[in-house]
Amino acid sequence: MSTIISLSEDRDGALEKATETLQAGSVVVLPVGGVYAIVADAFRTAATQRIFAARRRSRVTPLPVLLRSERQVGALAGDVPDWADRLMAAYWPGDLTLVLPATVDLAWDLGNAKGTVQLRQPADEFVRDLIGAVGPLACTAANRLSQPRPTTVEEAKAQLGVLVPVYLDGGELDGRVSTIVDATGTSPVVHREGIVPEDHIHLVASGELEWGEKPDPSLLPVDAPEDQGEEGTAADHGTDAPGTGVPDSGEPDADQAHANGADTDEPGIDELGIDEPNIDEPNIEEIDDAAVTVESPEVESPEVESPANATHGGEAHDDRPEPPSS
Repeated sequence: MSTIISLSEDRDGALEKATETLQAGSVVVLPVGGVYAIVADAFRTAATQRIFAARRRSRVTPLPVLLRSERQVGALAGDVPDWADRLMAAYWPGDLTLVLPATVDLAWDLGNAKGTVQLRQPADEFVRDLIGAVGPLACTAANRLSQPRPTTVEEAKAQLGVLVPVYLDGGELDGRVSTIVDATGTSPVVHREGIVPEDHIHLVASGELEWGEKPDPSLLPVDAPEDQGEEGTAADHGTDAPGTGVPDSGEPDADQAHANGADTDEPGIDELGIDEPNIDEPNIEEIDDAAVTVESPEVESPEVESPANATHGGEAHDDRPEPPSS
C-alpha cells in the first residue's frame, strides 16, 4: 500500500517520511521542477535498480543525479571546464542538467553512463533539503515507457502504483523540463533544449556576460516550438537517447541495442521484494531500448555507502578556484 503525503499540508512529515524511506533503500516520487520524478539514494545500488524496475526501463538510459550544492560537483565529476562553471553560476539552482566526466572511483550504478554523470542542482527547496538529509539523489521522470511525464501525483501513481511506497503531492506542475548540456568537450553541446534556451547557453558559456548573469530574454527571442499535434513528440513521452538520458526523436531499436552489447535485463520485481500489482505491462525484455556501445562497469556490492564528503548533508570540498566576483 502506497502512502501519499501533501507537501503543502505536512512538509515536515513529508521530509521525515521521504528521508526514512530513501535511507531504507527504497524509492520516493515527488515534484522536481515541472514534473513528478522518482528518486533514490544514488549510492545504494539496490535502490537505483528499483527505479529501473518500477519504470520498466532498461539500464541503457542512465540516471541523472541531483545535488544540494555546486560544491558537491568536485566529488562526483572531474575535468569541469570553465564555461561549465559559468553555466552553473548562472542557472543553478534551476533547470539545467550538465553531462560531465564521472569520477572513476565512485561505486554506484546509474546505468550505462559511458563514464559520464548528469548533474543538476534543483530549484526546489524541499528537494535540496531532502538531499541534505540523504545525499545526492538518482532521479528521473516517474513515467513508464512511451507514457507522458506526470504533472500530478495521481498521474505518477497511476503509472508506477505500489512499486513506489511514498508519493509526495506538490499539486499540479507545469510540465517544463531541464535543458541538458554535454560538458565533456571544449564547448557546450545542447542535447535537449528545455526551459533554458540554447542561445542563452552559448552566450553564458562564451564569457560575454558577468559571472552569474543570465541573458535578458527580451534580447534573445526564442522561437516557439512547432505544434506537434495531440500525440506530441518523443520528448513529451519520455523516450530517451542512448547513453545520455536525453530525448530521442523516435522509438529505439531493441535488436540494435542487443547487437551492441546493451544490458536490457532488468532486476525482477520478485528479486526486489516488491509485490507486483495486477497490471498488464510488457515484459522488460520486450521493451525497445536505444543502441549503446559501452557497458557500464559491474557493481558487485548490492549496497554501497556514499563518500562522506559527497552525501548525508555534507558538501564536498572542491579544489577548483573560486569564481571571480562580479
